[in-house]
Amino acid sequence: LTFANCEKLKVIPKEFFSNCKNITSFEGTFEYCLSLKVIPHELFKPCPEVMNFNSTFENCTGLITIPGGLFDYNTKVTSFDRTFWRSTNITTIPKGLFDNCTEVTSFNSTFDGYRIDMKISAIPEGLFDYNTKVVSFNGTFGYCPLIQTIPVGLFDNNILVQDFNGTFGQCDKINNIPEGLFDKCPDVTTFESVFYNTNISVIPEGLFDNNTKVTSFAHVFGGCDNISVIPEGLFDNCPDVTSFAGTF
Repeated sequence: LTFANCEKLKVIPKEFFSNCKNITSFEGTFEYCLSLKVIPHELFKPCPEVMNFNSTFENCTGLITIPGGLFDYNTKVTSFDRTFWRSTNITTIPKGLFDNCTEVTSFNSTFDGYRIDMKISAIPEGLFDYNTKVVSFNGTFGYCPLIQTIPVGLFDNNILVQDFNGTFGQCDKINNIPEGLFDKCPDVTTFESVFYNTNISVIPEGLFDNNTKVTSFAHVFGGCDNISVIPEGLFDNCPDVTSFAGTF
């Protein structure tokens, strides 16, 4: 938490970490730096041993952009939990932002606004294509009301995922679920609130056919007022479910 709550910090020097080649964690380093406007493009280039970017820029409400290639040299990272949590003025996620981070296991609440709306307007295609070890997308895009679509095949390479709890919860402009969105994710155990309070009107047939280990569908479509039809056999391949609390 080196510079946490430095509310007047506006600028990070470009080569600020040039002598920090052995650092392994940036957890909370700049959280609640409310005046921070810009992240230097290669800020973390000198730090190849980093494994943790949890809450690094949490609640940095002055940030508008994330530089492309920000994490290109951090190939050992395992967690991006809450990295940009409640940094509500960020508008864009750069394409390929996590491409070189092949050891990541968790993207929990990475871009989550948690009861405060984010300004991120789109999810880049292939955002998680190279993150094949991820086990949790809990709350990754929660409270991103400007996101309208989920890219086709977004999770096709994330075959180890177990947790989709609230991944798109409160993204109230999302109106479509791509067919086969979860087909390549056979180890999922929870879809709780994954589409909670979205604008979805149609549930694709066979959406959960390959997710045979699921135990919870609680609130998965809760608040989705435009759904008029439930596909026949939607949960037929999910024999281990213990909770349908508030599913619709």
